[in-house]
Amino acid sequence: MSALKTQLQAGPFMLGTAFSAADVLWGSALGWTTRFGLVSETPEIKAYLGRVTERPAAMRVRERDAALAEQHKTS
Repeated sequence: MSALKTQLQAGPFMLGTAFSAADVLWGSALGWTTRFGLVSETPEIKAYLGRVTERPAAMRVRERDAALAEQHKTS
């Protein structure tokens, strides 16, 4: 966790200033593990998750997921 905290303090994303595939993986993993209480949501992790989940593509995926969930309820 110390290495993760250090990395998140170095830049807005895992590998620095640019969003990468590492952020897709880490964002997803940290989202799940913090939600289930397996990893503490430190200020660094919370801020990182905010940056990852507020990206336009992430928001579009959540919208599509919600629409599909709604379709399944009505079918």
